[in-house]
Amino acid sequence: MKIRRPRRGELTLWLGNSMILSLLLAGGFRAFLCAYQIEANQLVLLPCCCLFAMLSAALWSVRGGGWAAVTGIVMAGLTAWRAWDRLGLAAQLIRRRVWNSSSGRMSALEFEAAQQAMLPALLLLAAALALWLGWVVVWARGWHLSAAVVTLPLLPAILAGILPDWTGLMAGAAGWIALLLTALYDKQDTVRLARGTLVSLAGSITLLALLSNLLPRGSYERPQWATDGRQKVINAVSEGLERIPGWDEVPGSLVIDASPGNGSSVSSSGNGHIGGARGVAVIRGRVDLLAAGERRYENQAMLVVQTNQPNPAGKMFLLDGTAAEYTGESWEEASVVPDYSILDSLSYTPPASEGYVILPELFPDLTAGNVPAYLVRIRNLAGGGMALAPYRLAEAVPENPGREYTLAYRPGGPADSFYPLEGQVKLEETLYRDFVYQQYLSVPERTEAVLSPLVEALQQEVVTIEAGMPQEFLEPVSAAQRTAQYLAKQAAYDLDVPAMRRGEDFVEYFLTEGRGYCVHFATAGAMLLRMQGIPARYACGYAAYLDDSGYATVLDSNAHAWVEIYLDGYGWYPVEMTPPAGGGDGQEIQPETDRVETPAPDVPARPEPDQPEPVEQPDQPEKPAPKPEDITAPPEESPGQVQEPVDLTWLWYTALALAILSSPVAAYRLAVRRRQKIRGMADTNRSVIVAYGRYRRLLTWGCGEDPALEALARKAKFSQHKLDAQERETAWERVDVLARQASETLPRWKQYILRLLGPLF
Repeated sequence: MKIRRPRRGELTLWLGNSMILSLLLAGGFRAFLCAYQIEANQLVLLPCCCLFAMLSAALWSVRGGGWAAVTGIVMAGLTAWRAWDRLGLAAQLIRRRVWNSSSGRMSALEFEAAQQAMLPALLLLAAALALWLGWVVVWARGWHLSAAVVTLPLLPAILAGILPDWTGLMAGAAGWIALLLTALYDKQDTVRLARGTLVSLAGSITLLALLSNLLPRGSYERPQWATDGRQKVINAVSEGLERIPGWDEVPGSLVIDASPGNGSSVSSSGNGHIGGARGVAVIRGRVDLLAAGERRYENQAMLVVQTNQPNPAGKMFLLDGTAAEYTGESWEEASVVPDYSILDSLSYTPPASEGYVILPELFPDLTAGNVPAYLVRIRNLAGGGMALAPYRLAEAVPENPGREYTLAYRPGGPADSFYPLEGQVKLEETLYRDFVYQQYLSVPERTEAVLSPLVEALQQEVVTIEAGMPQEFLEPVSAAQRTAQYLAKQAAYDLDVPAMRRGEDFVEYFLTEGRGYCVHFATAGAMLLRMQGIPARYACGYAAYLDDSGYATVLDSNAHAWVEIYLDGYGWYPVEMTPPAGGGDGQEIQPETDRVETPAPDVPARPEPDQPEPVEQPDQPEKPAPKPEDITAPPEESPGQVQEPVDLTWLWYTALALAILSSPVAAYRLAVRRRQKIRGMADTNRSVIVAYGRYRRLLTWGCGEDPALEALARKAKFSQHKLDAQERETAWERVDVLARQASETLPRWKQYILRLLGPLF
């Protein structure tokens, strides 16, 4: 068997192609995993990506290797099909992270199994993708296809306001840019192509490295036009999927959006949703505590808040989302949902409004009695379409409120006014309460062992409860305050705490370090409260500090995390766990009203148990209906205030229009240059064959047959003789003559088309 010796430049070309494939594959995977917070051992995955890239480049560089690559892709598909029972959980987890889907909710055991299967699934995907990309890079030299492979999977994250890992993003970009720069090289001229590939790689890597060091890489801000357009597309897709029989997605579950923090959030009926405390990696259904390391802020304005509440000065929690299950390394969404099926057997009659669902966030408002409702207007300066909301809401939060929205709420809490729930709402709250006690009392064994000695010690703390707090709420509220006070003695507020290593318990790590910020205090506080039998969950959003006029500019440093406890018969009640020295985490926490020992203001007397609830009496005046005009416009910002980011929408539109207008010219110039290179290529036989192909296409436009050109083409195709440069030039000159002849026989408008499309032939 005769072994063919590699032609000159083939080994160098294989090295260049391997480097391009490695950049595309390893960089693309790293950016993808970081963008969607998918946990996998990158120390294993990324080197394997480079190995797969080298093997794929080798297969596509030898004769018959393409068939071996196709066989490998088929084998990878069969392997995935046979092992789908295991790999399917990992695929489901990836799909939920990318699309923020609420369907297919996982239990803790399923989530653990999905994490174990993640690395094998990603390795199998990387092997199949490497084999396909080998064809793109080695044979097709398709820079556009390679660019699509590394960028399109990142679009949901980018549109949600999450900037992928910069190193991975630039590595992938260097790969397809190098392909773009070598697109016009003759693939048969391996020496020049190999040299050009290496030079292009070095140039693209150097250029991107310089740009990365020179240009600032602040957090990505999604413009409102991108938000609106993306939302319309996703809504249209969701509506179309709903019409497909058997589609198992919840309507609207494809809607993904960005919280003003560095993460994304989506409504989750019955479970809350996960929001973004800036600096902590947050994807819907998960708060990655491994990312809770050192924090730095840019003092960037995120929100503008204005309320018409009298005497509003103080702190207002703006809730973005909550989490239910603590795993030691993360907070997860609830693995079960409330079961209201018992209502069907009780002849339950829901309100007349169509599409009625039980909204636990409205329970506190229904206990407010005569407390008037006020309005808060929130302007989202960072884009996004999900609403941050104050507590004691008087209306449901809209799913897609836009960049500016208004919500009705009632200030205060149960200490200001509390009327027990009655009738159907009481039944709803009772059923939801059963779900709460089922879901929000679990503590991992390792965490329980660490906190058990602390539970007895914190009982010695002495706290002052605000006057007027209903008797049934004294114990859970005082327990929450004792917990916060005890944690303040055990740990100091510090933004420079290092991130925890994998395999540790976050609460144990926090108490051992003796320092942390809101994420640490809220996590430990929630676990300590659960140890005391009080349902608690992690909550995050922003802390808005209102001035006397009810106005506040909320900065990125106001991103915050706190704890919610459940008060039976009332609903979720926010409790601050972070001690002074950090509020929302960039400024000092202002004193909260429930820690002030001054007498409470006069409130309506609570009715006796046998009296009807005042709000349901016919002669009871209705709660004042909020009016949008009651809110005044925010005051003019002084030069010292934080200004709203400059709207650069016009710049994006201008750049897009210029790109669209210049693309035909660029394509024409590339086609002309490509034709010139083919006409003057060193392989004269191939050049004549290309000229013959152009001649065959011209026949459809009406040119006559040319026996001389056909003879040259047969000689180039079937003869062992190599044509000389003169014969090559003769063939192309004949093509030019035939093109002019065809043009003369056509109408004038077709002549223009032929001249325009000529280089493309």
